[in-house]
Amino acid sequence: MWDEVDTKNIITMLEKIKKNMYFPQVISETEMILVNKNNEIYQWEIDIFFVPWRAFSFDWKRLWRGKWYYDRFLTKKKYNTSTKVGLCYDFQIFEDIPIETHDISVNHIIYA
Repeated sequence: MWDEVDTKNIITMLEKIKKNMYFPQVISETEMILVNKNNEIYQWEIDIFFVPWRAFSFDWKRLWRGKWYYDRFLTKKKYNTSTKVGLCYDFQIFEDIPIETHDISVNHIIYA
């Protein structure tokens, strides 16, 4: 999306060092899955999620787009211990942002 960090450089770097990568694919109004570039579905644990977000706060809160796809996905048992890295621009970081009880926070933020 226009307000999300471009991840092409990260993807290129990870491909060069032969890392397996999977990308979110929305399959319904409430659910998404992970697929690789060959459209194969991934079902196991994930070490790290890189996720572009709309806004972050300094205490790791994040603001999504409002449909809770990632909240539902990241609370699944096989993913809830994964490291979550938010990607954003510096203008998307705020002192504080409102969150709801279902909102999943990140472990790290990388900003451009």
